[in-house]
Amino acid sequence: MEMIRPRLRADVRWVECPGGVHVHGDHGAATLRGPHALALLERLAPRLDGAQTLGELTSGLPATQRELVTGLVGRLAELRFVVDDTGAADHGLSAEDLETYAAEIAFAGHPGRFARVRNSALRVTGTGVLVPALVPALVECLRSVGWREVVTSGEDVLVQVSTSRDELLAEALACPADVVLAQVLIRDDEAWLTSAGPPGETDAATGWKRLSLREGTRGDWLRGAVPRVVASQVALGVFAAVTGLVAARRAFTRVDLRTLDSTIHRFAGLRWNPAEVSSRDPASQRDTQISGPVPASRRDAQVAEPAPISRKDAQASQPIPASRKDVGVSASAPAPASPREAEVSGPTSASRRDVEVSEPAPGRQRDVEMPGPALTSRRDAEVSGPVSTSRRSAGSEGFGTGEGSSERPGAAGVGGSGVSGEAGVRERFFGLCRDLVDPRMGVISVLDEGGYPQGPLSVMRALVGDREVVGWGADHDTARLRCLLAVFAVGDGFIGAGLTWEDAVSAAHRQRLEAEAAGSAAGGEVAVPDDEPLWRQVVAAGEVPVVREVPGSAVLRFEVAGRPPLVALGLHDGLERVLLRAQTGLTPPVRWASDGFPVGGAAVSLPVDGPAFVARVMS
Repeated sequence: MEMIRPRLRADVRWVECPGGVHVHGDHGAATLRGPHALALLERLAPRLDGAQTLGELTSGLPATQRELVTGLVGRLAELRFVVDDTGAADHGLSAEDLETYAAEIAFAGHPGRFARVRNSALRVTGTGVLVPALVPALVECLRSVGWREVVTSGEDVLVQVSTSRDELLAEALACPADVVLAQVLIRDDEAWLTSAGPPGETDAATGWKRLSLREGTRGDWLRGAVPRVVASQVALGVFAAVTGLVAARRAFTRVDLRTLDSTIHRFAGLRWNPAEVSSRDPASQRDTQISGPVPASRRDAQVAEPAPISRKDAQASQPIPASRKDVGVSASAPAPASPREAEVSGPTSASRRDVEVSEPAPGRQRDVEMPGPALTSRRDAEVSGPVSTSRRSAGSEGFGTGEGSSERPGAAGVGGSGVSGEAGVRERFFGLCRDLVDPRMGVISVLDEGGYPQGPLSVMRALVGDREVVGWGADHDTARLRCLLAVFAVGDGFIGAGLTWEDAVSAAHRQRLEAEAAGSAAGGEVAVPDDEPLWRQVVAAGEVPVVREVPGSAVLRFEVAGRPPLVALGLHDGLERVLLRAQTGLTPPVRWASDGFPVGGAAVSLPVDGPAFVARVMS
């Protein structure tokens, strides 16, 4: 860190705001909070010109101030307000290059960055009957922004165009890790462009596997200005990747060749890497909550059996009130946490700089914790869509619901309760799931309310292939959480999903217990408490069930005249299913844990295509 040469980008502006200073640039916005944040930034900014290393800038400061400045510069660099000019002075560009490509150098931000373009070897390849119209335009555009060396082998940058997805997939898998790869698929009336960058960072191979191709309008669309427009987009992406203007990401761009409209399609990896989430796994943490997904390999895991569930315990669960939040995975970013005020030590006197900053749209910033004598910042966390990759925070910030608690809400909760009683846990989970939702590249093609009535229960549906999965709850967030968990647990048999391994096992075993009880004879009638919140809603819906016990089981049976009986492990859970059926006509399986004591037992962990645990009970 001390060897970097920090330079503040020319597009960065700032203005004082209540509690700190608001910083704005072409790559986002942030709020640095603290009584001396403005003074510190204004004293530091003139020195962030790339001429000195960070170590040289802080060499004469006391340890505390050195740590503060280092932390501030590091965070500004992370937010892309500051770039590293290390090696930029030795760019090796001629005077002619500096004059000819002055605009490109200004766009890159420094001659040293543009020198990477001049010094890299480029190869452009193409196959397919429509491709010859595009390859010459690509070569022309890439040469116009600075490339001078086009090679047939030994390339640093490879641009590939094809009409075959399999051909592009094979190249993405075989491409060396140090090569910047950009690929274009021409298919009927659309073109698909990968992000430019090393294939291990853009994960283009996964993108090609995830892409759902559709038959479009056939015709000679690559004519007129169309090849040049597509080539310009590719050239801009490659130029930005080579010069370091943008970071590689999992996203494809679809270009409609009829209208030239473009849309960004983000996607998630094929498998979640447990190492990026938590060092713990279900095999070694059987009696604790676990943060992170089940490893992709199958593993037998045993969860300690809890005390037997009494009928009284099964009926005692009550919902936890929660406010309704209208947050959609494919339409908006997770709700940000409240900013934490932290004092920034530093100089108290400095000239003030009056700069007007246009305020970004609401919902496009989030809180970021600053290291050391902290600053808090807000940064773009947009979810544009069709719906970016967000990889999960690791370790201790997992999805555990408590330490050693013998009684806790299930993964989805009931009546709006959070997994751990904290909205932040849900929001983190929703943020991780947003890249799974996309109409063309997502595990989930649609996540919305569908045409289902939204009262008194909230109902969400997800389309996974040709299958519809439904989740419901007292509020929108609970319904969405349950729907997403049900997506991960799609399959035959007793399969449960949860944000912890215990919840997944509990969900699977609850299905088993309910399936066993469904074939048993009903016992005596069970009185419903007058204060049961759902009872009044069930009565208003016109389907008043007779609740009966199942001999030898904690499962309850709910009988409504003229309807098939329903069974549920818990009074509130059963009444909720009765109400769902009255509201929508649906009786889908419950793939998440419910209220009450967790149900333990032997289970097998399943590979999961998302940030959740999935368990199967074999018998």
